[in-house]
Amino acid sequence: MTHSIQTTMLSDGTDLAALRDEEGRSLSGRLFSDAEIFELEQQRIFASTWIALAHESEIRRTGDYVVRRMGLDPVIVSRNQDDSVHVMLNSCAHRGMQLCRVDHGNAHTLVCPYHGWAYGLDGVLAGTPHEEEIYRGRLSRERYALKKARVEIFGGWIFANWNPEAPSLDATLGDHRWYMEMLLCRSDGGQEVLAPPQRFVVNANWKLIVENFSSDHGHIGTTHRSLVDVGLFPEVRGHSSTTSNHNGHSMLHNPQLDHEPVSGGPLEDLKAHPPAAMPSELVDQLKNHLNEEQIWVLANRYPTTGAIFPSMAWVVFAPFPAGDQLSSVFTVRLFFPISPDRTEMLSFAVAERDASDEFKRLVLRATTFAFGPSGVFEADDLENWSGMQRSLGGVINRRRTHVYPAVREPDNSGWPGPGEIHQGTWSDAVQWNMYRKYFELMTD
Repeated sequence: MTHSIQTTMLSDGTDLAALRDEEGRSLSGRLFSDAEIFELEQQRIFASTWIALAHESEIRRTGDYVVRRMGLDPVIVSRNQDDSVHVMLNSCAHRGMQLCRVDHGNAHTLVCPYHGWAYGLDGVLAGTPHEEEIYRGRLSRERYALKKARVEIFGGWIFANWNPEAPSLDATLGDHRWYMEMLLCRSDGGQEVLAPPQRFVVNANWKLIVENFSSDHGHIGTTHRSLVDVGLFPEVRGHSSTTSNHNGHSMLHNPQLDHEPVSGGPLEDLKAHPPAAMPSELVDQLKNHLNEEQIWVLANRYPTTGAIFPSMAWVVFAPFPAGDQLSSVFTVRLFFPISPDRTEMLSFAVAERDASDEFKRLVLRATTFAFGPSGVFEADDLENWSGMQRSLGGVINRRRTHVYPAVREPDNSGWPGPGEIHQGTWSDAVQWNMYRKYFELMTD
């Protein structure tokens, strides 16, 4: 598809498009620190694209809700009496007071603490105090309903979009859905989050964090080297590859690091060495949901990390310590920008819903040990992200560029799946595809 690039002038006369050098594969440091650019991102990305907000298992029962954000706009994610899921602005239609002021809960109605306007779980105005006396029957239920976003669900994850003209979530995922099914749509019972998410604020721009999860294989041998040295993580070896598409999504595929392939084919190999957060007794269910090519990728080039642009990522691998036992890591992360230099992160532990309670307990323990504000992996990454952001405080450093020169041409030879494939351990092509999508949204 050909896109026409429009001029987006910043207040000082700089053309936003000029902050990217396509030929030199570089980005201006200003993209990660400028308040005006951050405000444009709120309008053109977070108010106009599909944003992952929650997992269905967080709102199992009628009346369950969680409070999240779409950009800087607070929203309520709720389950209605008819089992439908709604995403609504967390702001009373009367004077804008915040309705839900705790992270999660259960309610029959949502009542404004200011003037007592009450709303159903679908956002429709249910009533107000002394309504007939005050408004004399002239209060429109539809006009004063809560503002609602479009909602679509994939793999149990709830996505929302304010833009009525945006393509569907399925179209936005595109051929990347083929890979996401291996992670999120692989068992009869589906998945669940194992506990409320860990929530913490990172002193870094959201894009610096997302690009790290966009298949940045190159930092593992340096940033996380200490984990290899103490035996918590295997030495990276074998043939890796990355996949991406031009909607900015990505995934890193690694060879099996802990064992040699088992004879009998990919499914037999996966029974002996199950995917992360999936017990062996459920592995036979893979063939109910995935085709042979997907099962081959899962067994031979398992999806390790990646991102759905703009604000969802994951990391999965096994084995990993869970106390004195071995388990696996499966974490999904959601990112919520706060300011140019601050991002809230939600870190979930995930497993198959039909796994035993003991299996889930071990996955939760291993995932928490690896990721979260005190996780052995996350602590390394937090220092990288905040360190990059600190350097952007200087006048000269804001003028420097972030470079992405590790260029690999796509090579889909011998690969059974769709998308743009980059063979080898290190490639900046995936991150660059992410920024191509970013500039398309910001300037088109």
